Amino acid sequence: MGGAAGDSGGDPAGPRAGLLLERAFLLTFVAHGLAMLAMALLLLPGIPGGGVRDDAARIAYIAAHPWLWRLGWLPWQLTALSDLFLAYALLRTPWVPRLPARFTALVTVAAVIPDQAGQLAWITRGIALARAGDPARYLAFEARIFGWIAAWAAILYAIGAIGWSWSLIGARTWRPWLTPYSIALWGLFLLLGLGPLLPAAWRPAPEIVGAGNALGFLLMLGWFAAVTELVLRRRRPDEAHGRYAPWHHPRPPLGRLLDPLASSRLVRTLCEALPD
Repeated sequence: MGGAAGDSGGDPAGPRAGLLLERAFLLTFVAHGLAMLAMALLLLPGIPGGGVRDDAARIAYIAAHPWLWRLGWLPWQLTALSDLFLAYALLRTPWVPRLPARFTALVTVAAVIPDQAGQLAWITRGIALARAGDPARYLAFEARIFGWIAAWAAILYAIGAIGWSWSLIGARTWRPWLTPYSIALWGLFLLLGLGPLLPAAWRPAPEIVGAGNALGFLLMLGWFAAVTELVLRRRRPDEAHGRYAPWHHPRPPLGRLLDPLASSRLVRTLCEALPD
């Protein structure tokens, strides 16, 4: 894997050719950020490996807070929609090669099916079982649903993420340092997804899977920020003067920290979206 960024000289496919893809990456970046916040604030007390080791306490949390449990999964449902939108945008963007875009779309659809089926079951039947007072039945249900989401869907999403990298490399919208970063990141998600499918003696503890996913999603936000910046720069290359001229702080030590933020297309776009 390797490639060079196509963020200079404008977009030969037309000034608006990448607009849909820009919006898709921006939406996916924001959706994953909100989903991580919802996980930390609302879902961790009821998730295996979320920090609460007592099964009875996790079940009691879901039974006592059904609407918080449903609300916590809502941003994750939005991330699934954003992933589908991103796959569609890759297909519709003329400067993205067809083969990786089609591959990504097929795998993303395959990932969404067990993911959303599992989430839907967890916020309906899962809540009913948690409130029924039969821990054994709930835990058997949870183990099955957790496998759908944390194993099968996770593996397919990781393969779909490899398709994102493949698509952007083929589109020459890339940086060399993103190659080892992506290999490590998507490899981590593949390993975490395979974990619950291993024999019981080799299976990692839920706490390890949970910590690995927390690290992975945090690193993935950084990945999204980097590639979204490159996609945005295809239509907004650096200019000698005017709005997209590189900004330089007059004091070099401070400028090393502020210059990248001040010249960032991602930061500018997100700030422009804020209400006045």
